[in-house]
Amino acid sequence: AHDEAQRALANQLEDVEAAAAKAAEEAAGKAAQGVEEMQRMQDVIDEKDAMIRRQEKAESRAAAAHEEEQKAMAKELREGERKVEAALEAAKRAAEDAKRELEKLQEEAAKEAQDAKARARVIQEKLEDAENKAISLDTQSKLLQTEMAQLKAESSVINKENTRLRKAL
Repeated sequence: AHDEAQRALANQLEDVEAAAAKAAEEAAGKAAQGVEEMQRMQDVIDEKDAMIRRQEKAESRAAAAHEEEQKAMAKELREGERKVEAALEAAKRAAEDAKRELEKLQEEAAKEAQDAKARARVIQEKLEDAENKAISLDTQSKLLQTEMAQLKAESSVINKENTRLRKAL
């Protein structure tokens, strides 16, 4: 009976060991599956982290590129503003120079106009003098013609008298 009890215990022990081994094997399989599942999840998490890091790097590069682009645009704008300001200053100086040149030309033109008026007055006076002289000469010419006509008449009278006196002699 003792042996049988020991055999029964041994059989039960074997059954318990077999069940334990089977349970341990199932637990190990489940653990392996759990480990695999955890590894897959860890791989997904790692891939997601890698994607996030790549995205952050891309965003950082894009932000840096955008910042550089903004700096370049700002620099171009400043250079453009400087060029426009320089062009405006040059145009302003050119306008001031042109204004001074115009004022100078206007002064010269006014002086030339005054000189021309003065010359015109002198010419007008000379013309009036010439007219007066011409009138005077015309009057003198008429007087001389009249005087010549009188002298001719007197000469004719004298010639007739001379002719009469010659005949008388």
